[in-house]
Amino acid sequence: MHFGMENGLMKDKIVYMDTSTMIIAGEAAIDFRKETINMRMAPKAKKPKFYSLEVPIKIEGTFKDFGLRLSKAGLLGSVISFITSPVIVPLKRALVDELPRDGKDSCLKAWRYVETYDDEKENLSVHERNLKLLEGK
Repeated sequence: MHFGMENGLMKDKIVYMDTSTMIIAGEAAIDFRKETINMRMAPKAKKPKFYSLEVPIKIEGTFKDFGLRLSKAGLLGSVISFITSPVIVPLKRALVDELPRDGKDSCLKAWRYVETYDDEKENLSVHERNLKLLEGK
């Protein structure tokens, strides 16, 4: 995670976690003046899996009362992926390279990406930027 802070508002420059089996990318904003949290995270398995439910989550609310919600659109996409996985997973395993279990390189790549990222020049939404990172581009 790499946050910037200005006037009591801490916003992500990148939220990116890499484990041996999964990558998680997202966005976060924590407002210390209003005492609120707003985070979104999206997981992606490194290897296509049968019957996987990779559901994006939202964490929203105040410091004293926050909650976890599932993204409705993300849940729908996960359900479709779950149902079609017996057909799609073998194709992905045959045609798409598996991401390495050691996430060191992808974490360094994500860190370098955010250091050189120019919001105006790239003209990508945070979601589009995170998709690029999840895809390893």
